[in-house]
Amino acid sequence: MKTYLVGGAVRDLLLDIAVYDRDWVVVGGTPEAMLAEGFTQVKGDFPVFKHPESDEEYALARIETKVAPGYQGFKFDASTRVTLEQDLARRDLTINAMAQDEDGDLIDPYNGRDDLDAGLLRHVTPAFSEDPVRVLRIARFAAKLGAYGFRVAHSTHGLMKAMVASGEISALNPQRVWQEMKKAFGYSQPWRFFEVLHASGALAEIAPKFVPLMSDSGHLDASVSEAIGALKHVTSECDEDLIRFAVWGSYAVDSIEEAEALAADLKLEKTFADLLKAVCRAKALFPTSAVPKTLFEFLKVFQGLKGAKLFYDVILVMSYIQGDRAMCHHLMQASELTQTVSAAEFSGIQGRALGEAIASRQLEVIQEMLQ
Repeated sequence: MKTYLVGGAVRDLLLDIAVYDRDWVVVGGTPEAMLAEGFTQVKGDFPVFKHPESDEEYALARIETKVAPGYQGFKFDASTRVTLEQDLARRDLTINAMAQDEDGDLIDPYNGRDDLDAGLLRHVTPAFSEDPVRVLRIARFAAKLGAYGFRVAHSTHGLMKAMVASGEISALNPQRVWQEMKKAFGYSQPWRFFEVLHASGALAEIAPKFVPLMSDSGHLDASVSEAIGALKHVTSECDEDLIRFAVWGSYAVDSIEEAEALAADLKLEKTFADLLKAVCRAKALFPTSAVPKTLFEFLKVFQGLKGAKLFYDVILVMSYIQGDRAMCHHLMQASELTQTVSAAEFSGIQGRALGEAIASRQLEVIQEMLQ
């Protein structure tokens, strides 16, 4: 058996990017031999194994053949006859189809190094079009590597458009779409994910709510859209994918009902769905002037959110989409001050009168703050 480092780890090493995950290909191996070495099989009869110490994935070299529509319609051959070059040929992009042997020598049968130097996201073979997930992956790589000047090769863009036209893209399930989208929000240029999908026509098929965000009327350059501008701004200042998504998503929905529908369509995790809905509500109630009663009424609605972080996140997102940093600062400060008012200050008062006394005192501290 021969073992090779493959894929993204090789790519990122050559780009001098930090490598967090390493994947390996084993040529000439069998499941029995891997198990005998102490590896554990990941699932079923799929030829991927976990290393007993590093927990890194080691896959037997394999060939995949399309036998049915969608991204799961493949059969594979992981016999000892499969070569490294055959295994690399099934990968999505040339820059992900490089390997490194045990001596550190580069194996590059599909000129991935040349495309790496040229900043091109190019498919390895026409088999790229057999797997619709690759449309999402190439958009995600554009988000990750856009800061290095990477762009989609013309021929690959043509394949992506053909995949959309053929209906192959409709096989993607919402969970996989969101999985790739969420990763993109963690990269240096998340807007590139949407630009690449929009250019191929895929965005209209898998996330149509985001299509109107790509450009403003009267402008030809998608980079001038208000939503993309806001996403660029928040990306430059905040590295949390949750906040970046909420800023972007806030431009796609105008009501809590629309936010709930988008969350259902994308199968969002609860934290992402809750923040998007809260931001929609905040947009409708956001104060337009620093008046004590107006700030107080806003706080009455939003201080009841599930935990201090959700309230903080709402105000942070509003600072990006409203642009009124001073008002957001007022709200945060008012929230902290009103929470210092306690029932213990009002001995002998109970029931409704106590609630009114606390509210009156909270209004006073907001007034004092503004003065």
